[in-house]
Amino acid sequence: MNDVRVAFTVAVSDVRTTRAANDGWDDYDHPLPGIEKENMINPDDLYIAICDKGGNIIGDVKIIKVIPMSDPSGNKYAITGVWNNAKDNIAKAKKIMIVANCNASKLSTISLPDLTYNLDTGIRKYIPMWGVASLPELSLGTQTDMTEPIYLLRAMAKVRVGMRSDMPSYGYSIGSMHINNYNTKGYCLPNNYKLADRTQDIRFNNSLHVFDSREASIDLVEERATYIPEYDNTSSGATPATITINLNRTGKH
Repeated sequence: MNDVRVAFTVAVSDVRTTRAANDGWDDYDHPLPGIEKENMINPDDLYIAICDKGGNIIGDVKIIKVIPMSDPSGNKYAITGVWNNAKDNIAKAKKIMIVANCNASKLSTISLPDLTYNLDTGIRKYIPMWGVASLPELSLGTQTDMTEPIYLLRAMAKVRVGMRSDMPSYGYSIGSMHINNYNTKGYCLPNNYKLADRTQDIRFNNSLHVFDSREASIDLVEERATYIPEYDNTSSGATPATITINLNRTGKH
């Protein structure tokens, strides 16, 4: 038997699954948990690969089963797959990598670092995600059950704007608002993804992977999350993104 079976859990709801404004996930404790839309995986759009120590793909995992799990913290998925014809490379297997909701069928024509998604304003159901974890030693003809979940990093930025809770009592309301400058496309994987042994190792510094596809403006709706590709605000020569809010009081601008 030259095949290896692997079973593991994918976690897509943990509040740490964002790089946000700080350097890493160690001190990140956002008070707003993810909502269902942010945690959904399309079972028909999963790519799982076995990688060597340097993050290079040495084998593909054929998905056997994807089962949504009931979990108090949010969405988790139990996944079982098989790595066929693993004998020649099993000693090199050090990591398992997952790409979800990224139209992975495109990988037949493009390389993994170049995998992109379109914003598709208003119709996107699944948020592109990526994750990686270290593998225990694998054995041919057996199933390896990974005890630690694999966390997924979302490839879109979440923007939500609302008024302070007491402002409506003073007659204030938001008339309209929008983001000035945003990207219409994004990369599915962060920069330096090959260097990480687990998703939590990714730091904001040097991981930002921006697809330059700038458009002028996109509308925001009060208290409703808007998901957009990441955008470079700080590099030399960058055109910063800003938010414009038209504020009303007692119906007047």
